[in-house]
Amino acid sequence: MHKLLQFFRKDSIYFYASTIIAVTLFLPQYIINSISIIALITLWVINGSYKKINNVLKNEVIIIFMLLYLSFIIGTLYSNNINDALKLLKLRLPILLLPILYSTTKRFTHKETKLFKIIFIGAALIACMFCHASLLFAWAKTGDSFSELIRSHKYSYTYITNVIDLQPTYFSYLLIICLIFLESTISKTKAVKTKILYIIISIYFILFLIHITSRIALLVLVFGFLFYLTHNLFKKNYKAFFITFFILISGVIASTQFEFTVKRYKQVANIFIPQKGVVHKNSGYRVFSFKAFKSNFKEHPFFGEGLADGQEELDNYFDEIGFPHMKGVDYHNQYIQTTVELGVIGLIIFLLTLLIPLRMSIIQKNKEFFLFLMVTIMFLAVENMFIRHKGVVPYALFNALFLFGFLKKENLNE
Repeated sequence: MHKLLQFFRKDSIYFYASTIIAVTLFLPQYIINSISIIALITLWVINGSYKKINNVLKNEVIIIFMLLYLSFIIGTLYSNNINDALKLLKLRLPILLLPILYSTTKRFTHKETKLFKIIFIGAALIACMFCHASLLFAWAKTGDSFSELIRSHKYSYTYITNVIDLQPTYFSYLLIICLIFLESTISKTKAVKTKILYIIISIYFILFLIHITSRIALLVLVFGFLFYLTHNLFKKNYKAFFITFFILISGVIASTQFEFTVKRYKQVANIFIPQKGVVHKNSGYRVFSFKAFKSNFKEHPFFGEGLADGQEELDNYFDEIGFPHMKGVDYHNQYIQTTVELGVIGLIIFLLTLLIPLRMSIIQKNKEFFLFLMVTIMFLAVENMFIRHKGVVPYALFNALFLFGFLKKENLNE
């Protein structure tokens, strides 16, 4: 018993607990992931690390996250949906607690940081392969042709990821993080066979993103490739430039072979040119939701409607304009959702929680952290990530680890 207690008091216990949290993000139910977070916080309390909290209260990052959560609490006080607001408060606790927790504990060693990333990539690979295996098994029983497997919506988007109960946008967010880790790992790996293995895994992840037709993920990838093309051109690294260009063109060509992927991008036009009575439930919702936002913003510009009140106001607007089939569709934009619920003041605080760490990543020349934040900023523009467990936890965990957990900083100039 004494040895067990001694084990739990070791600094490495935070590495093990954090790894479990990261890996369980791919499980169908989030109960194990939630228990893992509770276990991590319990260990933090048992070890007495919380006593160091006074030493970090002067940290500007911790202060801004405290202000963000305080805005959630204040927004709850004038919310018309107090029960839903309290649920959101509980859901968003990791955004505050994880940065505080990691700021009061020792950073991972170089070996632990590297191992954490490899295990996370491995978990993502297993999840992708399991989804594809399940899909192939279902396809084999139908008698459909192979071209049908590639082209039909029946074998794409949520039909692939439903088996692990992970919405494609959130799955793609995790895979993009894996690709960020893989990029830096490949550039530092000298062993040829290991480097080839990591490249193959990266290509597989990219193909998986194409298959699940995550538009924002593919857009992020295109921007990423264009960034590296420009970077290599300025550095006069023509070999890397042509390799990157070849991969980009190959990826675009591969995307065109997935009919539903092409169809999903064509739907973008319909989203911004809505037509009344269309069959597609969500057609035009971005236009209508933005109009609803402008209407609500005029009434409550500074403090918003109240936490968790945004959806009710949006549904009322859909009723008013005669589009009841859109009720239940949220803003799909965390910046708008935050402004509607917490006003301009809440939005400013929220933006600071992104911009201050982003400035830190640039000053520290931490490439991985910089890319993670840029990807997060883009995903937040198309998804309300902070209303779901599998949106809150990935952001909260990796943001906190980049800030205070990981030891090695990846240089932006590399």
